[in-house]
Amino acid sequence: MTLLERYAQYIINSSGRSDAVESLLPNAVGLFDMHGNLWEWMQNSSSGSMSPVTNNVRRVLRGGSFGDRASNVRSTLRSYGQPTSRGSLDGFRPSKTWVLFPS
Repeated sequence: MTLLERYAQYIINSSGRSDAVESLLPNAVGLFDMHGNLWEWMQNSSSGSMSPVTNNVRRVLRGGSFGDRASNVRSTLRSYGQPTSRGSLDGFRPSKTWVLFPS
């Protein structure tokens, strides 16, 4: 088994479908599925700016999917799409802003 197969669902180990979160190992900070499994929608528009999400501004997708080859399963790879488009290779990661208060 390669190192990538331990952390990412991609064309070699996916059986042609996405898999449950936490089915492979987390990265060094404890996040699962940062590479592969599903392309993840980003807040950033295709121009790179943070702006309200509207149907007429393309958004960034990152990370590759279970259908991609190893060279495409990386956080720096970008794809773009309209927020209204849907695909079986696309997903999103809910997030929360953590505010740390001094003790």
